[in-house]
Amino acid sequence: MEQKQLIEVMKYHLKNFNNEGEDITDDLVLNKVLDPTDGYGAANSAELFRNSIRWTFWANKVKQKRWPSNWLSLSVTELAGKLLAVFLLLLIGTAAQSQIRLDLSTVKTVNKNNAVQVDISYTKALDSLFDANEIFVPGRKGLFALTPEFDIRTGTSDAFSSITAKLTGMFMRFGTTEVAGITTVNSDQGLHVFPVSIGVETHNKFNTLNVIAEAGYVPYYQTSLVPNWLRQTKIGFFLQTGYKLNWDSTSVPEGGQIDESAEEANEGLLRFKTSAEAAINTPVTLGNTKVGLVGSGDVWFDLANKATYYRYDAVVRFYVAPSRWIDARYQKGSGAPNFNQGDQYGIGLTVVF
Repeated sequence: MEQKQLIEVMKYHLKNFNNEGEDITDDLVLNKVLDPTDGYGAANSAELFRNSIRWTFWANKVKQKRWPSNWLSLSVTELAGKLLAVFLLLLIGTAAQSQIRLDLSTVKTVNKNNAVQVDISYTKALDSLFDANEIFVPGRKGLFALTPEFDIRTGTSDAFSSITAKLTGMFMRFGTTEVAGITTVNSDQGLHVFPVSIGVETHNKFNTLNVIAEAGYVPYYQTSLVPNWLRQTKIGFFLQTGYKLNWDSTSVPEGGQIDESAEEANEGLLRFKTSAEAAINTPVTLGNTKVGLVGSGDVWFDLANKATYYRYDAVVRFYVAPSRWIDARYQKGSGAPNFNQGDQYGIGLTVVF
């Protein structure tokens, strides 16, 4: 595989992940298009792109080692050069990109208290743990990759709180095509992503611990063949089952941290979850800052207790850089595991690195 062929393959996939309207050139920096936070867990554009390129190397019988740690900050040409140097010359690789999202906000809580809320989301491919034997299993028209995920939301006073840790296996199904004489994933026709996870849910009072197994379906339909407004949406469907353990903590939750679910401690769990999001990038700019609107929602159908829970967010977002933005947010409902149905308002800075 020559570098110019790999560049064309990368540009082909970037075109199909390009919801930002960027010009796809050899010098495009990848984080202008690829975002590790624009999907559900590991089913995001950065990981889908990376796995598509990794499958391309496998399909064309090019030996693989690990990706450079800073690959999202490289241009198309730079990454192609590093990948071919790593794979073809068998130079020592470095660990794959960690994806950390840090959100620091001031909020008005359910009890009308002023509070500080911190939200940390973390995903990391297992290259650094397994070296060349990383859990990545390619097939003729699909692949499987394994990724740990952590999401910690905590805060002072009675701010909404949730802690989730899980190990996700992501199955991708796709067709194939040829680009510049290279067989690759047909991302023009979309991708079918099936995440399978096992993990735990709790909150910062640690009164209970939910052990959860989850199977889902996240379609990637946001290709260059669909209207721009549709490319700004996403949806996912998940079936969750598990068990709720009582830890008998002496802490007494209040306000937005009260467990309002119908799920009883030391009982089984069974839920169906639907998630959706839509982003509207407005023509308004303040200096070099783009202003947009983001609406997202999750609905859980508690099949074991015949109850329904929901969470939705309405956000005015100020993009100050590709991996930094400021949100003015209204949130209704805390989501799992408490399913508190209170209201929370806030403003905060998000950084992805």
